[in-house]
Amino acid sequence: MRRKLFIAVKLDAKSQTYLQQKILKIKKDLFAKWIPPENYHLTLEYLGYVDDENLMEIITRLQSALNRQTAFDFTLKKITGSPSLEKPRMLWAIGEKSRPLAVLKNLIGKSLFTGNFNNVSNKTSFFLPHITLARLNKYQQLSLPKEKFPLEIERLLIPVNAVQLMESKQEGRKVRYYLMESFEFY
Repeated sequence: MRRKLFIAVKLDAKSQTYLQQKILKIKKDLFAKWIPPENYHLTLEYLGYVDDENLMEIITRLQSALNRQTAFDFTLKKITGSPSLEKPRMLWAIGEKSRPLAVLKNLIGKSLFTGNFNNVSNKTSFFLPHITLARLNKYQQLSLPKEKFPLEIERLLIPVNAVQLMESKQEGRKVRYYLMESFEFY
């Protein structure tokens, strides 16, 4: 069986509630498919479709790479459209640049994309820490109101004390995320 996998930092309940309350003011003005707060996460690596026989290798490599990782925080600073306010496809909570987050992402990438293990996607791209809050309807939401965006966030600290290996499944019209393995930090 093939599973659609990604590695992420799941947001804590306090951060989920804060973001949910922050977007309440703007929900009525946008044509969007809103992400349930329990699905808020920061993707560190998208692995794509992975065969079950490779799952244990991924878990072993992540355990080895993350066994000495210490917890840290990163900061979200604003809510805005992506790729732009003029032609938004998604609504993102964007984080500040974070050295510990970049180091963590690099550590995960090196552990998975080295050696003879070529069974996961190795798409390198620019990393902008963000949480997807909504997917906008491109036919109805032509732009975001400039008087409301970007929406500033009052220094929301997101604790990073674990990363999760997640599976994404399409179930009817909804996407559900399932925890495959959690890697706790100290």
